[in-house]
Amino acid sequence: MVVKREGGHRTVTSNNLWAMLSKDMGHGYEDGEYMRIVYAMYVTPRIFRISVLLENLNSFSFLLES
Repeated sequence: MVVKREGGHRTVTSNNLWAMLSKDMGHGYEDGEYMRIVYAMYVTPRIFRISVLLENLNSFSFLLES
């Protein structure tokens, strides 16, 4: 994803790159703030839950090896 390529949510936000990313994706500069909000509300929590799930699966991998 474009946000990940630019360094992630925190980097894009601290460097104020949302408008530029919005324009790169074919939207207007004014849509950058909406993209930031949607990313923070929907995408980031899912990425976090997936990473936690993968960590939990790795910690129980010994059960699969038997």
